[in-house]
Amino acid sequence: MRRNSIQYSKLRHKAKQLIALFNEVRGKTILVEGKRDKKALENCGVDARIVLINRSPDSVSESLSGLEEAVLLTDFDDYGEELCGRMAESLQAFNVKPNTAYRKKLRYLLGVRCFEELDTRLDEFTEKLVENKVI
Repeated sequence: MRRNSIQYSKLRHKAKQLIALFNEVRGKTILVEGKRDKKALENCGVDARIVLINRSPDSVSESLSGLEEAVLLTDFDDYGEELCGRMAESLQAFNVKPNTAYRKKLRYLLGVRCFEELDTRLDEFTEKLVENKVI
């Protein structure tokens, strides 16, 4: 593949965005639905506090009161969308800013539908970068 191709440029741009995203979440608090989501983030080397949403949204939000922000990484199925909305409302009630931007960015960059597949999607993307000689 030629280095100046459109696909090369898109892949390179996405790679830069992913690196920036993983750097930006460093040290933040991330909320996920389950243990497999947490494990996938850890497998990707995410350096953040990862909290399971395994209680009511108000209970989770109360335990996070005092934080400035919490990153929501719920799945894109009906349940995940509903949970994201409920958690966002609850976090705001406890004066914690809900951040859903990273959730949307990861869906765009890696095609993630559920976060337990994040590590697999990242591996596939890395392989594509190698194949196209981006890295």
